[in-house]
Amino acid sequence: MGDVIRLIVLLWSAAVVVVAAFFGMEKGHAILYPSVAILAILLSYGTYYGIALLTSLCRPPFPRCKTGKCAGVGYYRYLGTEGDLKKYQCECGVEYLLSRHGELKVVEQGKGVPFMCHSRFGRWRPCS
Repeated sequence: MGDVIRLIVLLWSAAVVVVAAFFGMEKGHAILYPSVAILAILLSYGTYYGIALLTSLCRPPFPRCKTGKCAGVGYYRYLGTEGDLKKYQCECGVEYLLSRHGELKVVEQGKGVPFMCHSRFGRWRPCS
């Protein structure tokens, strides 16, 4: 779904620049109008990704545990690393693997099963 949205945004941006070029040719400013359109598009992308960065810095570090009893940093204990994953354990005894991309997996029978993932704007969502 995300790839489709990116494609739509890219095509929309290209269409804005082309329309601006046509309007610019009519008014005698064939370079000025598309330049302003490109600048506006870059500014909007920069604003979007800036907000995404700020909210990612403020997102909660851990969701409620699988049993629903533990919530927040104080309930999780760091156990070490396994490759590029950090291993944690909540007070209920459930072990988790946290990737640097914000995917939290529950360790069941020695394997990581997807549990929760960070969305772009910081909330924990069930992994799909």
